[in-house]
Amino acid sequence: MTRSLTWRELQASSHELQAPFNLVLDDGSFTVVEILRHLPGRRLTAGVADPARGEGVLKLFVGTRAMRDWQRARRGQEAFKRAGVQTTPVVTEKAGDAPWLLFARLGSTRHADAADSEQLAGILGRLHHAGYSHTDLHVGNFLRDQDGIIHCIDGDAIVPRVYTVEGGLPELAILLAQFPVSQRPDVVRSLAAYLHERHTPPDMLLAQKLDTLLREAMHRRVQHYLDKAMRDCTDFVTGRSASSRSVARRETATVFDQFAAEPERWFQSDGSVLKPGNSATVVQVVIGGVTLVAKRYNITGTVQRLRRIFKRRGKDAWRNGLRLAFLGIPTAKPLGLLETGPRWWPGPAYVLMEQLGGRDLASLTSNGVIDRFTVQELSAIVGWFRMAGLSHGDFKSTNFVLHEGRLHVIDVDAVAVGGERDDIVRLLANWPVGSPVRDAVREALLAAGIPIEAG
Repeated sequence: MTRSLTWRELQASSHELQAPFNLVLDDGSFTVVEILRHLPGRRLTAGVADPARGEGVLKLFVGTRAMRDWQRARRGQEAFKRAGVQTTPVVTEKAGDAPWLLFARLGSTRHADAADSEQLAGILGRLHHAGYSHTDLHVGNFLRDQDGIIHCIDGDAIVPRVYTVEGGLPELAILLAQFPVSQRPDVVRSLAAYLHERHTPPDMLLAQKLDTLLREAMHRRVQHYLDKAMRDCTDFVTGRSASSRSVARRETATVFDQFAAEPERWFQSDGSVLKPGNSATVVQVVIGGVTLVAKRYNITGTVQRLRRIFKRRGKDAWRNGLRLAFLGIPTAKPLGLLETGPRWWPGPAYVLMEQLGGRDLASLTSNGVIDRFTVQELSAIVGWFRMAGLSHGDFKSTNFVLHEGRLHVIDVDAVAVGGERDDIVRLLANWPVGSPVRDAVREALLAAGIPIEAG
């Protein structure tokens, strides 16, 4: 039997809701079949089915700000219409203590992606030209239907605001920054679509400014994600004791807990060692039938321990792995971080990550040649690092692995903002001057518009 929940009970609920259930309102009820978004104590957005009203998307507002939020959502819907922006129509609505809007349910849709960037830029241009700002620019608020039409949803985020053309560029940068750097939209073409809706001719100075704003927006977005990666949230779970601190991806927390319960036992078998070393040891582990890689950042003496107080290499590796994955740059997916010892006197740190099977670039080029696919993959990774304003710090050939048809970059401990030029020098130093591989890599980098030194 399907359970029932009144809007008052929903307002008091702070836990995650599970569909299906009957939502009982003062003027009737809805059968909730899908939870799309739930902000406890404020708002529920859900797919509903009702014999009287049909199928649709219900947005229910509760709490002390319910009427204000409802009115803002209604004004946003009107703003979409005035700006000539496609949106999902409101089928019916109701004011009151728990006001709601029922939207028509679109057919087959998907979230907008990088291929839609010009259309998205044009939509934002229309909103700005009509005197509105979009305060929640993420791809989940833009749905592309099977006919290629993009529908804007979440009118709550639309507020009246007049922008000059140049003043609207920061919002355009935020919109374009939603896509991975590996799928970075064309700045000039996206800007042209935006300017067309602002009735302004193309301007290369504006394109240069947008490019700078896009990089800044990307850095802010990455930093926000990395801040979340050190605390409990939807994506991550943390643990703490007197002698250790840990953080893991929520979806792999069970696997990581098995490793973190007794990390040293995974380093006992010499047969599993992939990379012995003074500062770090890398081993292969099998947990729950899955082969993974664990890296331990060793403490070999007092001097090194003092260095770890100021430079926590395990934390850097964890964050950098997440950074690259978030940006869409292929790398070994980090699963969790364990730091041991009191903060003021650190012990070894451990990072658990997925294993990348395949050959590294050193072995792929050991015969003195490099195939076209591999050199294109290599130049793409270098280009993505430059777009993101990052340097790897050690672009040696053994730090590139061909895994499942894609070249991945590994050993990301030293990734930092800036210093891209040094990466190019280090990369080319893998092969002798005048060798076919070095020449092929140089030509690919130049063809990709990546500046390199002569030689």
